[in-house]
Amino acid sequence: MTAAESAPEICFFLSYARPPSAAGEHWVRMFFKELQAQVAHEARRAGRLQPGGELGQGFADFLPRGPERDTAVARALGSARVLVPLYSPEYLERSTTRRERATFLQRVMNGSDSPPWWRIQAVLWTPVSATGHVSDLSRSLELGEDFPEYARHGLEAMRRLSEHREHYDAVVRRLAGRIVAAAHQPLPVAAEPVAEAELPGEAPADATTPFVIAVVAPSEGELPAQRLPACYGLHSVLWRPYRTSQLLGIADRTAQVARQFRMPDRIVDFADRDHLLVMYPGVILIDPWILAREDGRRRLQAAVEIAVSRQWVTLMVVVDRNDPQYAGRGSDLAREAMSMASAAQGSKLTREALEFEQNISKVVARNRRRYLSERPPPDGPPPTPRPRLRDPDDTGDPADPGPDPTVGEDR
Repeated sequence: MTAAESAPEICFFLSYARPPSAAGEHWVRMFFKELQAQVAHEARRAGRLQPGGELGQGFADFLPRGPERDTAVARALGSARVLVPLYSPEYLERSTTRRERATFLQRVMNGSDSPPWWRIQAVLWTPVSATGHVSDLSRSLELGEDFPEYARHGLEAMRRLSEHREHYDAVVRRLAGRIVAAAHQPLPVAAEPVAEAELPGEAPADATTPFVIAVVAPSEGELPAQRLPACYGLHSVLWRPYRTSQLLGIADRTAQVARQFRMPDRIVDFADRDHLLVMYPGVILIDPWILAREDGRRRLQAAVEIAVSRQWVTLMVVVDRNDPQYAGRGSDLAREAMSMASAAQGSKLTREALEFEQNISKVVARNRRRYLSERPPPDGPPPTPRPRLRDPDDTGDPADPGPDPTVGEDR
């Protein structure tokens, strides 16, 4: 009998870092119990129960250490339809939890045509930095974005404190609904327990080279006084310039495209100076409104210098011409940002969601190709920058900074 024949149907796999205390474990168990009950309720309400009356059970690793536990975890990862990681500083630091996530994602990408992010329903369990090791950290924040205490304290604290219980229950209901919707789509069960996926940095460079998505944009806490806050989030990586037409933030949408090219992704706030772009291919997404800040020109200039010195990095100035502030101050800032960005050949300006979609796949493919042909040796110095030649994917003059942002018609 194969693992696929013997493994029970698993609706969702709860992935978490074991707390150091029994009290911490208690709250994880309570959450798992309540989430499982809510998933069953949402499944009944949506009419998505299996013939036996259940959508399948949830799985959480509450087992004692040992070979039986390892087998059970591997089989659950091989049959679960949805992964629910509880993000915390410990989760992002431990290789065991990160490996669970990487293993599940590997299986999804190998066996499903649906977007991988839909299968990972992340939860902010305790607050973590904006530049963690995972690209869907912003989606964990989005889960409870209408409750300020969620981003400030995390869902564990909301469960502990009675004054937040109503909002905690609302987040759990929302999460359960998303799990049911995602689990309804078929996902092949692994014939054997899934092998542990290699984490970035633990495998050969050509297999795990990340595509870096760096964001140069204000967060909602550092917006210029005159800028409307609707498309900004707690961190700059949550910027959503096309919020009316794209569910995801611009960085997460770019990460989806990178994964289509079998490249692990890394989303970073460029201001944090975590310049992986020196060593890896990527794109720098620029909000022109950064120039309305006192330190904006310095931040944008630093991004330009990276793109000038690295053949595999592209600057993309992103605006929404339907933004009510675009016609005035917004277009002036876009023109100024493109004037600075034009120092790096191949820089692009996109003014609507469709235009961004048309360009981003070409940018990812081109920068991946450039990196593979020009990357530095593992232990050697970075290559000497060479003048950029016109790329077959580029249209028009590569030195052209793009369409005038004040003009209404596309070229």
